[in-house]
Amino acid sequence: MQQFYNIKFKFNAAHSMSDITGKHPHTFSCIVLISKDANVYTPFFEYENHIKKYFNQYRGQYLNEHSRFKSILPTLENMADVFFKDIEKILTDEPHFTILRLELGDSPTRVVSVERDFFVGTTLYNYTEEDLQKIKNYRLMKNSNVKTV
Repeated sequence: MQQFYNIKFKFNAAHSMSDITGKHPHTFSCIVLISKDANVYTPFFEYENHIKKYFNQYRGQYLNEHSRFKSILPTLENMADVFFKDIEKILTDEPHFTILRLELGDSPTRVVSVERDFFVGTTLYNYTEEDLQKIKNYRLMKNSNVKTV
């Protein structure tokens, strides 16, 4: 059986897309969906704190000058991809946690989603049919554009 956690984070930062838009601030909101093996006790708050520390590095920063965005433009889409991959690395030392989805918004009306692709080649991750149905139901409920990684 799997348990699912939606963890919400907010941080203020600035970025620019070009000389036309110039440097401008946002309050970014991020929701991270993580699955956990329900049969194994793991102190979840420890991993939540690791993720919180990860986002703290961006607070009050000009993202275009941050080391993670030196080689790519910090668009909402690129930021979501970077955050997803980085959080995935944070969770690699705990086999019972898996990041499934990350939603990142720079306004209440603009949100991008990055979601794990559950199939790698022909190998299905270790989910039961019931777990996959829960995930499908969650996707339907969210009703947003999804990008798979």
